[in-house]
Amino acid sequence: MDKERTRKVLQKLIDVFPIPLNAHSFDVPNGKEQEFRNFLIELKQRGFIEATPSFGNMRENRGMILDVFGIEITKEGREFMDERNEQSSQVFNIGVLNNASGTLNFAGRDINITNNEDADKIIQHLLEVIEKSNLPAEKKKGLTDSVKSMIAAVTPNVLAGLFVEAVKAV
Repeated sequence: MDKERTRKVLQKLIDVFPIPLNAHSFDVPNGKEQEFRNFLIELKQRGFIEATPSFGNMRENRGMILDVFGIEITKEGREFMDERNEQSSQVFNIGVLNNASGTLNFAGRDINITNNEDADKIIQHLLEVIEKSNLPAEKKKGLTDSVKSMIAAVTPNVLAGLFVEAVKAV
């Protein structure tokens, strides 16, 4: 589904509400009319609009959508538009040992990555407990290295997962 195209169609329906439109009410390039009518039916199937299609019954056009009329935005369509407006910025707090901070941008959406001080404190406390323990030095070093390597291995995976979710949300 073309989200930008969906947004434009839904915005036009919001702008003219409560007047229902037909497929001819939209600026569609010549030769793209059938594709647009199919797109409107997809929006109807997704519950974003209410619409009544008119199908051809001649041999040449049997079953083709000849027109779509009575097009109005639904509650789901309005919710889709509201979600787009609310998701302009997201903040993720990620605890890492190297205090990484910064702002990334995916398709116009800023994602702020800030260091989580509580996570750093917990990790630091864990390392201190290992260091103060009565374990042999070799065992302490092994546990400390394990904690640090786990953080180093997990952090990129967490970031990758967040990036995938951010991209899906766009």
